Amino acid sequence: NSSINDTILVMPADTSLYFVTGTNVCGSSKSSVYVNVIPNPRIFNVQPSSRCGNGSLSLSVYVDLGTVRWFSALTEGSQLATTTTFTTPNLSSTTTFYVEGIYNGCVSETRTPVTATINPIVPISTKSDGNVCGSGSVVIGATAPQGCTISWYNEQTGGISLGTGATFTTPILTSSTTFYCDATTTFGCISSRTAVNATVSAIPQITSV
Repeated sequence: NSSINDTILVMPADTSLYFVTGTNVCGSSKSSVYVNVIPNPRIFNVQPSSRCGNGSLSLSVYVDLGTVRWFSALTEGSQLATTTTFTTPNLSSTTTFYVEGIYNGCVSETRTPVTATINPIVPISTKSDGNVCGSGSVVIGATAPQGCTISWYNEQTGGISLGTGATFTTPILTSSTTFYCDATTTFGCISSRTAVNATVSAIPQITSV
């Protein structure tokens, strides 16, 4: 009744069936051994996100097996969420998060980065009011950082753009009027509007000599 313990190393690509045969002077016997290969889950369809200004963003991925785990670091770190769609905390700058799949205790070989991009909102830098005596057109102006487009309006919110550029020539005015401008970055982020005044000054009249 002696026994022999023996171990061999196998590296199957898929679940496989192996057979082992034991032989002694009394004969031989055969047994089967199943080796179940659990694949590492893989992350697909990574969906980063972006926004203008501070706030939270929704990031999403797809995993072929099991569930996902989100982290703020490429390795180690605390788990942030376990859903395929992850809503970030409020962000003030571009931040990369990392996600891995987990299935039957097996995790993805590496974590996948997913970026939440915060594009800055750039305000108008300076403004230039204008003046005319009596009535007429007034040239007003504003500046913004390089690459921004300045748009002009006659309303503080809404309305249709009257024109774009660092200067704006008003229509003929007979009274003082406030116009508004904003700056749009190359990422499409629009600032709040800045008031720019076009003043119509009365021409003094000689009443007696």
